Amino acid sequence: MRDQVFAVAKHKEEIKQAMKIRTHQREATRVIESNSRRIVHFIFNPLQSTPITPMARKFQLLMEGRLEEFEKDEHERFEQYLDKFIDDTLDETDTCPVEF
Repeated sequence: MRDQVFAVAKHKEEIKQAMKIRTHQREATRVIESNSRRIVHFIFNPLQSTPITPMARKFQLLMEGRLEEFEKDEHERFEQYLDKFIDDTLDETDTCPVEF
C-alpha cells in the first residue's frame, strides 16, 4: 500500500513538473492576456506616411533651431494671403499657407 502511495505521489509530481514546463512554454502566448504587459505586432504596412501635427512640426523646427525663422515666414505668407482675400484678388491656385 505504501509503495502505491509513493508511486501515485511520484506520478503526481511528474505531472506537476510537466504542467510547469508547458505553462512556461506558453508564457509568450499568454502575454496577450497579461494585465501588466501588452505586445502589439504590426501585420501589415499601409504604405502611408504618418501625418505630422502642427505641434510636432514646430517641435521639430525648435529642436533644429529654425522655429523663429519658420514662424516669421509663415506669418508673412499668411498676411499676404489675408490681404489678397480682403482685396478679393485670390487666384484659384492660391492656397492657405498654414499647413495642418
